[in-house]
Amino acid sequence: MSKVDFTKFIDRVKFRNLNICGPFGVGKTSYLKAIQQYNEEYDPKSTASNCCDRHFVISLDFSDYSGKTYEEAICYFRKKMSELYVFLYENVKGELEHYKALEWFLDVEEGICDVEKLRNSLVDIVRLLRYGKHYQQNYYRPLIIIDEISRPILYASKYGYYRELSGFYDDFLNIDHYEMTAGIITTSFAPVNTDVHYGMKYISDIPVNLVEPFNEICDMQGIELSECRRPMHFGNVNYFDTAICLEKCFEEMMINSEFAEITDYNYDIELSDNVENEIESKRIWIDVQKYNEEEANERKRERERREYAEPLMWGTYLPSKYAGIRNWYGPANCSQQRIMLNERLKELYEKYGKSADTEMIYNDIQHVGKLYDEVCEIKKMVVGLKKYADDSDNVKNCQVDIYDEYWAKVDVEKEASNSGGDMSLLKAYISVKETKNILKVFDRAIRFLVDEGKDLFHAKVSIRERNDHICLWISNADFYKLEKYMSGFDELLHTPLEFVPYRRKIGITREFFSWSSYNELISELIALYFQSINSGNDIDVIDMYSKYVKAWNGDCEESDSFSERFKASNAQEFIILLESLNIIIDNEVIHDDNILFNNNGKMWCALGESKNWHEVGVRMKKI
Repeated sequence: MSKVDFTKFIDRVKFRNLNICGPFGVGKTSYLKAIQQYNEEYDPKSTASNCCDRHFVISLDFSDYSGKTYEEAICYFRKKMSELYVFLYENVKGELEHYKALEWFLDVEEGICDVEKLRNSLVDIVRLLRYGKHYQQNYYRPLIIIDEISRPILYASKYGYYRELSGFYDDFLNIDHYEMTAGIITTSFAPVNTDVHYGMKYISDIPVNLVEPFNEICDMQGIELSECRRPMHFGNVNYFDTAICLEKCFEEMMINSEFAEITDYNYDIELSDNVENEIESKRIWIDVQKYNEEEANERKRERERREYAEPLMWGTYLPSKYAGIRNWYGPANCSQQRIMLNERLKELYEKYGKSADTEMIYNDIQHVGKLYDEVCEIKKMVVGLKKYADDSDNVKNCQVDIYDEYWAKVDVEKEASNSGGDMSLLKAYISVKETKNILKVFDRAIRFLVDEGKDLFHAKVSIRERNDHICLWISNADFYKLEKYMSGFDELLHTPLEFVPYRRKIGITREFFSWSSYNELISELIALYFQSINSGNDIDVIDMYSKYVKAWNGDCEESDSFSERFKASNAQEFIILLESLNIIIDNEVIHDDNILFNNNGKMWCALGESKNWHEVGVRMKKI
């Protein structure tokens, strides 16, 4: 086979997950090696080098996999990740200064981590590289390449543990590659002209002939590949006329002697003497740090017991009637809205009971579902909005993201922005009665903000079925303008989010200092509440929030589940939750002077940094 220049095609895979699926001998592995070589030519220590198109590479190879049981699969991945962690230690050791981080790292190195840690081991090492001391360097946005990623799946299908291994893969590969990495590129086996459905997120049905230069390589080898019927990016597509099951694909793979089953694979973790000696000394240091930390924690707990009991500092003003509150049992009256919330909670409890977790509740109250049929049109619209914003005289910068699996996003920065940063922005929800109108409403809203808004804003539109179709992070001044404009769309909008307060047809809340979402926190609160009650007859939304208030104030036993979770929460979440519930159950109008409309970013940051009223008072005094 004559040499093919791979490097001219490399920029086509940036910031994407790409699986190259095809027969042996067409250059899939050679392509990965070319990508790795191209990126490793860059020297991050050289100031003269250009790092914009080069990235740190995390490379894995599963071509030697031969596990016949799920237990063997776990042993295999333990060994692979041990080898990777040993190899990458020098690159991340600066981020392992805390003993817990180092202990976790050593557990993976020695192969003694539990399955949960193993499931997260790939994304964890990516985080160390991505968000470590080199955060500002584009080079440390790692590129992940995995050769023969499908081989374990083929074995799992053949030997009866497909479900367990696919579940493991779902977590192991659950990496937001558009934020965390420079891309995830994998290879998979498929016989010539055959469509193989692996059923995995990162093992997609992308035929070789859609990824140059494999078309050229196949031509040189006399392999004729069928043309696909539709572009590979959208929808589930059958690319070839012949489909094949995984077990049949396994048999085809074994025909090639080079990929015959390995009968004597060694699953033992093999560390050099130097590495073992280093690990032993680090374990001793960890034990010392644990002892010192426990003593420090006891002193800290004693100080916290005093601080949690402190009221809000005298002379400190916060525009919320819940500032400084220690005990709360809700209003005496039982409004229709309270009854409706209780019925919704009981419905959720009947579905999930005590086994409810945050994700279950979140997906239910949001009604998260499948991709919309209009996903291509939505993405095309967002790209069009970027062009519209770029052509505007008062827009300084516009960025869009159409590759997220849930949302298409738009971020706009204005030339003369008066915003006090993201913490000063309120969050607005817009839900559309009929899917066909999502495009129209989002397009009109963003164009209006581009033309008439004064401050920066962030927006996203869902590409999946859910209740909150459109989310906006927007200054209060721009919100008032948008609210008036959106009143012309009232007949298209509705208010389906039960735990979100609305002003007319627009839901109102704030972004949390922790960057977790309002609905996520509500879901976590509900799941924890279900675990604390004896039956559905005990459910009352006021009781749920009362337990939260008591836990946040440190008035529950430390072993209490509410205390364990919400004592570590912050005052920003506390006030937003109670203010929102008050509006919902009393069916109040959200007036312009409500704290949810407050644009004092410094105040919201102070609340977000405070875990008791003593700390709130101290920080507000500084402001």
